[in-house]
Amino acid sequence: MKDIINQIMKQIEFSKEKNFIIKGIGISIGGIVDKEKGEIINVSNIGKWSSMKIKEKLIKELIESQILDDSILQNIIIDNDGNCAAHCEKYFEMLSDVIIL
Repeated sequence: MKDIINQIMKQIEFSKEKNFIIKGIGISIGGIVDKEKGEIINVSNIGKWSSMKIKEKLIKELIESQILDDSILQNIIIDNDGNCAAHCEKYFEMLSDVIIL
C-alpha cells in the first residue's frame, strides 16, 4: 500500500507542476474486483492482495497522509484492468472525433 501511496503522491506533485486538476483516482487490478465495494476478490499473481478492501485501505492511508481533499477521496474507482482498458479506448476514441482549434 505504501508504494501505491508514493505513486499517487508523485502524480499529485506532477499535476501541481502542470496546473492539472485532480478529480479522482482510478486503480486497475488484473483480477476479480467488486467495483461497487472497492474490493479485490481474487488476484492470481498477487495472492496476498486477494480479499483486500483496497479502497477502504487507500482512503485511510490518504487521509493519514493529508495529501488530498475529501472531494477526491470520494471519487476513487477500483476496477478490473480489462474493463479499465476498454473505458480508456472508448474515451480516447470519443476524443479523436473532437477538433480543437
